[in-house]
Amino acid sequence: MLRSALYFPETSPEAFDLSRDPLHRLLVVNLLSGALIGVLFVAGLLWTDAYGLRSLMLRDSEGIVALLALTVGSVITSASVVAGSAIMMNRKSDDDDDHRGGPGIHELVPVKSRARS
Repeated sequence: MLRSALYFPETSPEAFDLSRDPLHRLLVVNLLSGALIGVLFVAGLLWTDAYGLRSLMLRDSEGIVALLALTVGSVITSASVVAGSAIMMNRKSDDDDDHRGGPGIHELVPVKSRARS
């Protein structure tokens, strides 16, 4: 009874085809590259033993929890930044204007105003 009230789209192999959906392909590629950057960042921190993180994690009995928290936080942050910047840099095909700041803003014009003392 509950299943009929919810919308369940058809799941077919074509539904997960990234070659047909450029937005999902853009997101997946950039999320994966951002996740790789996050993992490489944590690996670099541990390899250089910055601030004694590697030695601290190796000496602690719960060091794996600290490593997991650091890795998950770095992956989420860098993947979000890379995917968000890819979306914001995406230019629509019908977007042919070169100005920034919305429609109608082309140049700055000085306006005279009276200053009271």
